[in-house]
Amino acid sequence: MPLAWNVNIYWRSFHWRTFGEYKSNARGSLMRTSLQILIVVLFLAIGVFPKSALAINAWPAAPVGGVYAVNAVQSSGQIDPAVLSNPSVDGVMLFFNWSSVEPVENQFNWKSVDSRIAQAAAAGKTVSLTIMAGFQAPAWVYADGAKSFKFVWDRNWGPPLCSVQSIPLPWDSVYQAKWDAFITAFGARYDANPTVAHVKFTGLNSKTPEIFLPISKNESISNGKVSCRGYNDVANWQAAGYTRVKIESAWSQVSSAYLAAFPDKPLAAMMLPKAFPPIDDNGNLIAGATDDPQATSDMIAYSVTLYGRQFMLQNDGLSNTWIWPFEGTYAGQLNTGYQMVGIMGTRLAGADSLALGAGAVFVEIYNSDLNNTALAPTIATLHARLP
Repeated sequence: MPLAWNVNIYWRSFHWRTFGEYKSNARGSLMRTSLQILIVVLFLAIGVFPKSALAINAWPAAPVGGVYAVNAVQSSGQIDPAVLSNPSVDGVMLFFNWSSVEPVENQFNWKSVDSRIAQAAAAGKTVSLTIMAGFQAPAWVYADGAKSFKFVWDRNWGPPLCSVQSIPLPWDSVYQAKWDAFITAFGARYDANPTVAHVKFTGLNSKTPEIFLPISKNESISNGKVSCRGYNDVANWQAAGYTRVKIESAWSQVSSAYLAAFPDKPLAAMMLPKAFPPIDDNGNLIAGATDDPQATSDMIAYSVTLYGRQFMLQNDGLSNTWIWPFEGTYAGQLNTGYQMVGIMGTRLAGADSLALGAGAVFVEIYNSDLNNTALAPTIATLHARLP
């Protein structure tokens, strides 16, 4: 095995396992970060670290920027012409499912992806690309032996409410091999495409492309017509062998695969505050907690340390009254962006103000707001003030 790969494997093990004991206190976090940087510098000096994983400060301050349209693709598969002709819109967020793009292993259907990229390019717009795993993982992944985690669907869109859905266990070796192979094919096709402004990380997701897992405990689910009670997701994660070390190692695997496949593209992780079950490094419940913010902060710190500005941070819960404070601490160090929590209407200006105040580089706005003529001046102002 080449020395570089031996070092890379050693780095992953050293980072996630040896530093685990420091995660409970601030002094440990500082020590962990300092040691990470020292090791990276040492490996750089002797020339054995894979260069694809060493993008520290190699990316410009704003490789992507501006206003992006969300839900702008019509049922016909065409991007809304009003969005494509809107001078205040810089790009379009494009979203696809893994099961649609690779319905049979190693047989890819890029037709819809290619078509929408071409539409944007013809109008002088850029795109961000998202292909989701999670509950959209194809059936053949499980048929080939990947282990699954089951949860009850609690959203008023997508699969039927109260239906039982599956996602691959993020650390399952079969799943990781299949997902890595897909990311490799994905990058081979689109890394050099100039219309693609950035790509979203997925792979540690469940219901949406955001990086989070089901963490409910016997929640009551109802839409007035259908009612049920969800599973105890936290107990089920424990039964599946979940630990913080495993999920962080899975993130290392996923992010490394994306960086190898897309060396020329910025990569955005859509993170949120309550994303992982309250389970520690050893698989024990964290007393009094409903989630584990340490896992999220560890993943971000790991990515910042190794990937620098090629790594971008995004949150999809922006409103006129709330913005994720933690993401704002990385503004200036990383390119950060936000997606509106939904259709904003007259609340859009307040949300824009929060994003600009937090140093956002890009903002994603729903198509309904982009087509609201009363909001055109607000959107034009945002467009002018973003990088």
